[in-house]
Formats: sequence, C-alpha cells, structure tokens
Amino acid sequence: PVPNSTGLNKVNDGSFNVPDPTGIEDGVFHQVDSASKPVPGGPFGGLSQDSYSGESEARSLDRIRQTENLKQKILDLTKDQLASEKEFELLRERKAREAEEELRRSVQEREEALQAHVRQLEKERAEVEQRVTALTLSNEQYEQKLKEKDKELIRIRQLNEEQKKADKEVHRLREERKRREQQEREGALKDSGKTVADKAAVPSPPRALKPTTNTWPLRPGASMRSNNNLSRSRSFPNLSMASEESASESMGPATSAAAPQFDRSLKPSQSVETNTAFITHQQRTRTGDGIYPRIRSNSPSSGREFQRSAGLRNLGNTCYMNATLQCLANTIPLALHFLSDRYKKDINREPRRGTGGEVAHEFKSLLAQMYYNDKSVAPKGFKSLMGRLCNVYAGYEQQDAHEFLLNFIDKLHEDLNRAVNRKGAPAPLPPADEAALSLNGRINRFWCQHLDRHLSVVSDLFEGLLVSNLTCLVCRKSSSSFEVFSCLSLPIPAISGSVCYLQDCLKLFLETESMSGEAAWDCPTCKQKRKAEKRMIIARLPKILIVQFNRFRCETAWQSKKLQTYVHFPVNSFDMNVYVDHTRVDTQRRPPYHLYAFLNHYGTLATGHYIAYCRAGLGGQWYMYDDASVTEVTLSESDKRNAYILFYTSVDMRHQFTSQS
Repeated sequence: PVPNSTGLNKVNDGSFNVPDPTGIEDGVFHQVDSASKPVPGGPFGGLSQDSYSGESEARSLDRIRQTENLKQKILDLTKDQLASEKEFELLRERKAREAEEELRRSVQEREEALQAHVRQLEKERAEVEQRVTALTLSNEQYEQKLKEKDKELIRIRQLNEEQKKADKEVHRLREERKRREQQEREGALKDSGKTVADKAAVPSPPRALKPTTNTWPLRPGASMRSNNNLSRSRSFPNLSMASEESASESMGPATSAAAPQFDRSLKPSQSVETNTAFITHQQRTRTGDGIYPRIRSNSPSSGREFQRSAGLRNLGNTCYMNATLQCLANTIPLALHFLSDRYKKDINREPRRGTGGEVAHEFKSLLAQMYYNDKSVAPKGFKSLMGRLCNVYAGYEQQDAHEFLLNFIDKLHEDLNRAVNRKGAPAPLPPADEAALSLNGRINRFWCQHLDRHLSVVSDLFEGLLVSNLTCLVCRKSSSSFEVFSCLSLPIPAISGSVCYLQDCLKLFLETESMSGEAAWDCPTCKQKRKAEKRMIIARLPKILIVQFNRFRCETAWQSKKLQTYVHFPVNSFDMNVYVDHTRVDTQRRPPYHLYAFLNHYGTLATGHYIAYCRAGLGGQWYMYDDASVTEVTLSESDKRNAYILFYTSVDMRHQFTSQS
C-alpha cells in the first residue's frame, strides 16, 4: 500500500485500506473494494437491505471521524512545525544579534586603539615642535652672536685703521723734522764756505722703518672672511723689496723723502735670521749709505717674490713622496723656518741622535729649489737620502703617504731636537703623590717632561696630546696613559650609504669603548680582571692639525680593502675645541682651524696614485699638485671626495711665524 494525503492507504488495484475505527488491529487492514456491490446471499449472509444500509452508514461515519482525527493530527503537526520554524527563526535572529554585538565591540576596540595612537602622535608632534622652537631660538641667538662678532671685528679694523693713520702722521712729522734739520745743516755748511760735496759723505739720518706686517694682498673684491684668514704671508726672496714697500706704506703718498739706496753687489757671508713678523733693527746691516736688510744668497733669478712651489717629477712610483712634500712645503711656518736658515742653530750634532742635520739640510735645499725655480724639480737627492735612512724607500715600489709623512717628520724632529742638551727629566713622584694628582695635574706634568726631552719646530707645530682613560666598573678606579701625536688617525664609521662627515669620525674616535671578556682590564685595585670603560680624551691641540682617514682595512691576512666612503670635511672655521673635554682638562683653547692642504688617494692600496691640493699664491688660491703638473683650480666637492690626509692650521697663515710663537 502507498500512503496518500488523506491518510488512507491505496492498494495497487485501486482499492483503499480503511483502518479499524478502534485503531489498527495487529497491523491488519480490511480491504474494501470500491467496485463491489452487496448481493443477496453474499458475504453479509442473509442480512436484509435495511440492516446493511445502517451498518454502512455507521462505517461511513467512523471513516469521517477517522479522517477528521487524521486531519487534526496533520494540523497539530503543522502547528508543531510552525512553532519549530518560529523558534529556529528566533535562534537565527539571536545569533545574528550576538555576531553584530561582537563586531561592534571589535570595531569599538579598534577605534579606541586608533584614538590612543592619534593622541600619542599628537604628543610626539608637540615635543618635536617644542624642539624645533628651541633650535630656532638657539639659531637666532647664534646668528645674533655672529652679528655682534662681526660688529666687533669691524670696530677692531676701524681702530687698526685709525692707529695706522696716527702712525703715518707721526712718521710724516718725524721725517719732516729730519728734513728741516738736514737743510739747516747744509745751510750751515754753505755759510762756512763748504759744500756738502766737500764733506766726506755726510750721511743722512737713517729712516726708521715702522714695524709692520707684510702680507700678501687679497684678490680684488675678496674680503678677509671669504679667504678665511688663509692668505699667504709675504716672503721676500729679495728683502730690499720688503723694505721699500714697508717704507712706502709707512710714509704715505704725501712724503717725498728719498728712499734708501742698496748696493746689490754686496753679498752676505752667511744667512741672517729674520723675524717672520717684521724686520727688526738687529736683522739689518749698517753701511755707509744707511741700513738695509741682507739679501738671501739663493734668491730667484727673476727677483720677484715666490707665489707657489714648483712641481716635483715622478722618479718612479714616488707620487706618495711628492704629494706629501707639497703639503709640507705649503706649511708656511715650517717652510720659512728652513728658507730663512733659522733651522741651522737647532741642528743636533749628537751622533746618537738624528742624522747630524742631513735630513734638515736636504729638505731646505729641496724647498729652495721648489720655491726659487719656475720649472719642476727632480727630488733625486732627497729620495736617495730617505732610501739610505729607511730601506723601504730605497726602491721604487708604491708606498703609503701617511707612513712616509710620519717617518719624515720624525727624522726631521731628531735632526732639530733642541732638548737633547737639557738636563734629564725630573725624578718621578712617589706613588702616593702621583695618585693624589688630578687628571689635569698629571697631564701638565707629563707634558713638561715631554718638552724636556723633545723640543723642535716640528714638535712645536705638529704635536698634540691624547689621554686614554680606563675606569673599572666595579671599584670605579681610573688609570690614565698619555700619547703624543703628530697625526690624528680617525676611523670611518660603518654607516648606511657612502657619505659621512669628519665630525662623525671624531665622535667615533672619542666614544666610550666597553672592555669585557678577554679584553677586560686587569684592575690594580681589584687585583683581577674586571669590566671597564675606555675613553680617549684630546688634552692638547696642535698648531697644525694633521688628520688621516683609516681608509684601508685588512679583511684577511692576505687581503685588504679600501673604504670609498666620501668624508665631508670643513674648509673654513673648523672648531676643534668642542671635542676637548674642558670640564676635565684645563687646556688652551685653539682658534678655529682652516684647511690649507689635503692629499687625495685614487685607486687601491696596491695600485693607486696620490695628488695634493694646496692653498698658495697671492690671494690664497688653490693649486692641484699632480707630480710635475701644477694647476690652479677652484675647489669643488669632487676634488674632496678621495681625501686621505688633511692639513689644518690654527695660526694666521697670512703672516710669517717663528716656531717659538
């Protein structure tokens, strides 16, 4: 049977199974044939027609009631289904509400986080704006100080001009008085019947030369500030020219007195020391015609003042030597100390020290050739001497300019060391007294002891002092060691990119270094190895500061690498005092340094080339010295990109300085 929508079971032959009114009996359904008709004597026996009709009606009512019951069940089932659907819909809506609530909470948390981040950014921005305001105020104050300094310089210059005018007026009045006295003497001679010609060379009173500073003039339109106080000092090969110009400047255009005459046939028997600031009375020679300065025996044939040094020929991989010598030749205080022959009185004759003056004499001879010749010079004698003293320079292999510089100035110092005849250094202090000294006291004591043993024009110009300070991190005990330097070797920081600054190199050199592990310090107080901090301190700055960049690093035992980092460095007004710890070291403050020479290295350590750039000439022009080639250049950033050694001066290079200044 197959169930249908009425709840009756349809049989395959088209009849229906009607359930029993009382329910299903034993699962048996009575099969009713819809096509059968009651017949007499049929299955109902001998029932009459009326009885059959009543029974059939009762059964029909039962079926109707059964059908209603089934429909009621269907209705109830439908209601249950509807209730389940409603409950499911309520559950779905509840779940949707819960998901929406969770999303809302997540969004709210994200919103709160973003608001907190915005408040943090606003706080940081306020701090940055505050720092910017402070920096702006500091810059304005600094600019104000610069303006005040400029005003002070202008006032000083005005005072100097007024002083010069007053000196000229005094000098003019004196000359006028002397001229009147001379006229009165000549008149008295005429009255007595004699003439001036009859007298035996009555000399006129010598005209006093006003001590003045002869400096090379600046280029037209250039100011003192634009040349950064690096105009060259005027060094006269023909000193008569210096006297004439000095006299003309002192007398002024209104003076008509005759200039002194010079006998150029006279030659001095030996060179005379000349004060580099001005010609003093002791440095003149008196003759019958008056006073005149002696003339150098090695003056240039042209009779003009030298402007720059000549080039040096390459003798075979000697560019390292040529470039270094050009930088030293343009170190005016050093060059003039030799060209004026003042070095001769400093030569150390002790056989145990120096070369007996060989290096000093050869250097002076080379300087004279470089300054008194217009053509390039072949430094054969100099190279031969250096090769004999240092085997590494005997051949013609490529060498390091920095090593050559240190070796040469050390030889020069040994030849000119004036302290060798002094008494020995003072006896060391007892340990208790030594420990009681402050750091500044120990520095001063060490420096005095150093000067007792080392004193020359080289040490006076180039030497500074470093202090290595070690501090135990446990007992805080400190120990200091001292190192005299003539060249400051600076590391190049390993930073991203290929550009850094000289200030970065100095900060890296002076930063505190931590010592631990195998490098721990053996503390004398703790009597064992302890963690410590090491710090370098610049205690004294030299007059001439030489800076070398450590461009070459050993990667392996057989391989080295050159750092091509472009190190920016200042040309003018470089203040090194900020790198001296004046709170711990009471040392002399140096004026700002000015660059006057630098040495470039191109290529690699094995195959490279050295070129020097030096400031020289009447107006402080820059020249490029490439062995024998000398070219005037306008300094650019590309010229400074390969700098290896820098030469700074804190003294006024416009004037001639003695080593004792």
